[in-house]
Amino acid sequence: MASKTYEINENLEKIVKDCPLIPDMLYVQCPYDRTHLILRKRFQTHLLRCSANYKNMPKVKCPFNVTHIINKPELEWHLQTCKDRRKYEEMKHSTSQKFNTIAPQFIPIDTETSWDDEPVVKAYNPQNYIMKAPIYRYLQGATPTLKNEFRIKEIKRMRTLKAELGLSEPIKTSFTTSDSQ
Repeated sequence: MASKTYEINENLEKIVKDCPLIPDMLYVQCPYDRTHLILRKRFQTHLLRCSANYKNMPKVKCPFNVTHIINKPELEWHLQTCKDRRKYEEMKHSTSQKFNTIAPQFIPIDTETSWDDEPVVKAYNPQNYIMKAPIYRYLQGATPTLKNEFRIKEIKRMRTLKAELGLSEPIKTSFTTSDSQ
């Protein structure tokens, strides 16, 4: 079985190297299954999916680069030679000249207006507004008996509003849900 996978690996490598349409840098070999050749830009996504299929393999992730999947016995050697470790060490020991570590100063702005001195405005309550507005309401999602009772109360409310406002024209209708009666 091992010889067959080795032959497949050699064949894949030959195909990738011999084909002028597939540059070497575009594809990466999967650490879980050597027969998988993945586009470099899709490699991290592939590793997530492939690692779910190979949970029992003794592989570990490099702390400096998540796409480095290594066999457990080789981890110590990899940590000493990892290219991304060098980048980490350079960033860790770099001088403060590269990074701006000085916090910006706070400059107060003098203005004449204070938002705290604005007049207090009452909050808008849609139920209070609709009870005083000449708009027919419609009760949705209730039993026919409750709808009839609501309709009778609504007609009475509209008559009193018409009398108070002195309206003789048709009143607007609204098909909004009303929970309170």
